[in-house]
Amino acid sequence: MAGETPLVLLGDFNCQPESAPYQAITVKFQDAMSVTKEPPTGATGTWNGFREIAKGRRIDHIFVRGVVVAGDSIEDPRTTEGRFASDHLPVVAEIHL
Repeated sequence: MAGETPLVLLGDFNCQPESAPYQAITVKFQDAMSVTKEPPTGATGTWNGFREIAKGRRIDHIFVRGVVVAGDSIEDPRTTEGRFASDHLPVVAEIHL
């Protein structure tokens, strides 16, 4: 979205792409995962409930406007014992102004 003030909005939105809140946000922003130059990598979901990753349940997002997203991933960092640090996985995007 060239010509717009660069903005990044990220967080735990507790909503999936088909939800009304997500749809409302994407009126003004793009989901970094959908506009990344390289295919997204990592897990397909961001919620794990401290037990296992819920495949496809992506409720944490990075929304962008006026930037280029070079890469996007959902990371799966665990302790050496295999424990999750949080019930959500981190979402990472490489963004260029």
